[in-house]
Amino acid sequence: MLLYLLKSIACMAIFFAFYKGVLEQLSIHRTKRMYLLGAALASLIVPLISYDVVVYTPEIAQGQTVIYQEASRAGDNTTPFDWANLAWMVYLIGASLFGLKFFINLGRIFLKIGHNPKSRCNGIVHVLLREKISPHTFFRYIFFNKRAFESREIPASVSIHEEAHARQLHTLDILIIELLQVLFWFNPFVHLMGRSIKLNHEFLADQAVIESGNSTNEYQQTLLA
Repeated sequence: MLLYLLKSIACMAIFFAFYKGVLEQLSIHRTKRMYLLGAALASLIVPLISYDVVVYTPEIAQGQTVIYQEASRAGDNTTPFDWANLAWMVYLIGASLFGLKFFINLGRIFLKIGHNPKSRCNGIVHVLLREKISPHTFFRYIFFNKRAFESREIPASVSIHEEAHARQLHTLDILIIELLQVLFWFNPFVHLMGRSIKLNHEFLADQAVIESGNSTNEYQQTLLA
């Protein structure tokens, strides 16, 4: 198991280094989305691939092996500390904490959806919240401040940005990477991959705004405001 984890971390480090060094500065955001998610999943699969190597060694007499083993056992009467159990305990505590945080956040989202007024438009559901929030998306649900939405204070470019998140199913990517963060919370590259995936989602949504005909300068001013 330890060897698998080390291989997985090494694979993800290589994939992420390639992304940072080669792909990150390119404007191929859809390709980068597929690469980042595929790299995260490949890092879990590649270490499972193995091949057999046959090595011929000289035969050792069975009697000699038994004598050596008995001598070793006789000379060591202490009970070694079980580091494996400690490692598993630390892992389970970390996974439990990250898992608890994940499900609490998920539960809060469902509560917001269920307990607030909603407005449907072209397959998108606008969830209207009383508290002041920045617009954000969960699958086909877009969360807006109720007063700002009803008074039409939200710029059209912001709505297009959030609709791009919804229609391109960016939430699915985030759920996958956050589940990996729960299971492999000790792997720093899982968290770095998650940040890069979310940042690339923003570039994709910004690209959708520009492609819809909005001026780049006006959109930049909207983001700053």
